[in-house]
Amino acid sequence: MTIKMTPEEFPKHRRNDPKRAAELDVFEALAGLDLQGNGLYEFRWRPKGQQVDFPLWVNRLGRFAVQVKGGHYRWDGGEKWDLRSPDGRWESKPSPVEETVDGRIEMHDAILEATRFYGYVGGFLILPDTPRDRELERFAFNKDGVYICWDLDELPQDLERAAKQVGFRRPPTRAHSRNESRRVYELQRGRPGEGGGSGRSRPMPGDRAEISNGLEMPFTVGTATFHIQNLEQMIVQHYHIRPDDEGDFPLPPQ
Repeated sequence: MTIKMTPEEFPKHRRNDPKRAAELDVFEALAGLDLQGNGLYEFRWRPKGQQVDFPLWVNRLGRFAVQVKGGHYRWDGGEKWDLRSPDGRWESKPSPVEETVDGRIEMHDAILEATRFYGYVGGFLILPDTPRDRELERFAFNKDGVYICWDLDELPQDLERAAKQVGFRRPPTRAHSRNESRRVYELQRGRPGEGGGSGRSRPMPGDRAEISNGLEMPFTVGTATFHIQNLEQMIVQHYHIRPDDEGDFPLPPQ
């Protein structure tokens, strides 16, 4: 049992970079997990999209956009975040929670673009050098659906707890994980595969119950929603019918 990472090894030229130490630790922790699935290292497919440190598919558990922030962060309980510099000074930084949210959207939209199927993505933020803050934990998940992990020693348990909190209705199977990760990786490299798509950003699902990847897809016309299962191909024609001079609603020609 293992998470198959792409690339298979952490880049050699980054292994001795102190700024990449946390990413290296997470890469090796993911690759050594006693779980099955697929993971990518550093993903972004749109010029202005948020980079996702580790898009992760864990079989029978869930899809996660994993962001890693090494160093000691502090949060003021509102919108201000600071990172302690090597000389001990505090430097203002963007919110890691908001970056994780943006990473969820980037990964979610990439799956949709590459496969044409919806799959809910959970936000998973790793702060390995920051003291645990339970108030921040509650705030991040209740407000933005982001689960915070503080200790890599409990990474498998944290992924399981995050999946339970999110409540994935249909977590990815082995085939889903392999197929989605491959197509998302190809999308980043400019080869979207069979999925193709428009390249437009799409919103995340409104609740935490994800729509099954390849098993069920909703189609909405007006106030009516149709749930379509086991779909291979469908052609939909949608007409706006207006009354004629006599007040009748003529059907369009077939």
